[in-house]
Amino acid sequence: MKFTLQPEDLKAAAAWAARALPSRPHLPVLAGLVLDAGDGAVSVAAFDYSTSARAQVPAQVDAPGRVILPGRVFTEIVKTLPAGQPMTLALAGTRAVIVCGRAEFALQTLPEEDYPTLPAIPPEVGRVEAEQLHRAIAQTAIAASRDDTLPALTGLRIELGAEQISLAATDRYRMAVRTLPWQATGDSEHQLLAPARTLLDLTKDISGEATIAADDHMLAITAGGRTITVRLLEDKFPEWRRIIEGAGGPITAHLPAEDVLGAVNRVALVAERDTPVRLAFDCGRLTVSADSGDARGAETFDVKHDGEITIAFRSRFLADALTSAKASTVTLHMSEPDKPALITPAGDHSTYRHLIMPIRLA
Repeated sequence: MKFTLQPEDLKAAAAWAARALPSRPHLPVLAGLVLDAGDGAVSVAAFDYSTSARAQVPAQVDAPGRVILPGRVFTEIVKTLPAGQPMTLALAGTRAVIVCGRAEFALQTLPEEDYPTLPAIPPEVGRVEAEQLHRAIAQTAIAASRDDTLPALTGLRIELGAEQISLAATDRYRMAVRTLPWQATGDSEHQLLAPARTLLDLTKDISGEATIAADDHMLAITAGGRTITVRLLEDKFPEWRRIIEGAGGPITAHLPAEDVLGAVNRVALVAERDTPVRLAFDCGRLTVSADSGDARGAETFDVKHDGEITIAFRSRFLADALTSAKASTVTLHMSEPDKPALITPAGDHSTYRHLIMPIRLA
């Protein structure tokens, strides 16, 4: 095996594929990156039985072949190679020799026979713009739980319809829902539950048109020479449509998202961990405040609102909702201080919705 390429290309591919490397691999070989050279390209892949990431870069392949190298070390080596000079990798017995300019490294290869077969890609079900898909995943995955004892709530519900994709995530205290158009390539609809954090991380640097493939057990996304596969979660996701449609109410307020976000972050500085941030709407004004007993912070704005109410939220949840709405102005929909509130981009009440459970005030 021998190939030559530009280290800048391999650097990006290796760093991206390395995101799928397990932090605690079941087998030592799973900590390795698979390099497969042939047909004028080199593919870099990682796999941990549940997630795989594969990236392809152009290369001059003098001798086709396949090798498995320690993933973290190889990625760090490639990252530091001098730019503007070609890099050559060649096998010498059980070592891979990397030469770039005056730099030379030799890495012990990992046993190829111990590495599992990379998963096959399921049938294509549709296509969507990759950056829009990542943005939608980022807007919703923020509400997914990080408690692995409740696997269903760590997942991202993905519903692939005839004309649009619906994404939903919740940790029981908040819920984010996003829809976006896409081009389905089949007549059937699909309902999937995929790990939210994995999708968020691995779709971060994909671009162009994304092809989505799926079956009952796996979701695959391919774009710009990169392919992700994730094994689907088998748990049951909550009935999100019923929950989200029951949130909000007749009391509305149109908020300058950046200004209110800044105020929430500032007043939260004086709040203890579980101290809520209060939003008080009265006579065309909004007062954002927090009081921990020993310290207090408050900030007031002129805002347009319909109805008067004082409602309180966890500062982090409120800040996440304001940020993920991706709008200069958001609308806060409320009914009562202890009923779920809803944040939407102003004028758009269907494409993105973020439910937040308030904290009951004494």
